[in-house]
Amino acid sequence: MARTPNGTPPSYPKKSHEGQGRITVRLADGRRHDLLLGKFGSPESRAEYRRALAELEASGGRYPLKEKGEVSTGLTVA
Repeated sequence: MARTPNGTPPSYPKKSHEGQGRITVRLADGRRHDLLLGKFGSPESRAEYRRALAELEASGGRYPLKEKGEVSTGLTVA
C-alpha cells in the first residue's frame, strides 16, 4: 500500500472503528496517537475532525501535548 507524502493531513476515515471515526496523528514528541472523533459520520465527528486538523495546522503538523506529556484535547468530562 502506498504511503502518503510527509506532511499530508489525515483524511476523514472511510470506515468506522467500532462505530467511531478515528484518525492517527503524530504527537509533538514523535509518537503516534489515535484520536476518536465520535460517532462515525455524525456532524459532531466531522466537526471534531475539522478541529483536529486546525490543531495540526496551528502546531506545524504535530498534535500538541500538555505540560505533563499527555495528549491535549479540548474535551472535558464532568
